[in-house]
Amino acid sequence: MEIVFTKRGDVWGPDGVTGGYSIEISWTDEEMADIQAGYDPLSGTSPSVSICRPIVRQILDALKETP
Repeated sequence: MEIVFTKRGDVWGPDGVTGGYSIEISWTDEEMADIQAGYDPLSGTSPSVSICRPIVRQILDALKETP
């Protein structure tokens, strides 16, 4: 997983354009296959914390550095 781009500015929200963040993330085919292999859309606990937490941490770290 690679955070390619982050930007603070106008984004689309439920009520139209509002302030927010844009994030571009890339995954290799292998990384995405691993994530999807652990995903069950009918489960309330899928994907697992061990998959989600590292992704969310990278996103939050990137946003901390976004002016």
